[in-house]
Amino acid sequence: MDTNKVEQIVFNYIDEFKVLFFPQQWSNIFLDFYKNEILALLFLYRKKDANMTEIAEYIMAPLNTATGVIARLEKKLMVERIRSEMDETSK
Repeated sequence: MDTNKVEQIVFNYIDEFKVLFFPQQWSNIFLDFYKNEILALLFLYRKKDANMTEIAEYIMAPLNTATGVIARLEKKLMVERIRSEMDETSK
């Protein structure tokens, strides 16, 4: 593939997604959701289910932050947190 074409594609995507890099825009675009909540929702949409460690790694946040993100999403009725059978057996 032509290097100039690849560069153009990359810059076109940056132009389209640059709004995501400005926090004041989040409230206009995503209403009542924080950036990490949107990222977690996108991850879960694609993956269907995940554990907290996977979510934390994806949103590049500590585990306790990811837990808070999912707790907020539960309150907004956007996700449901279910204890896996493996968690049950590890007690």
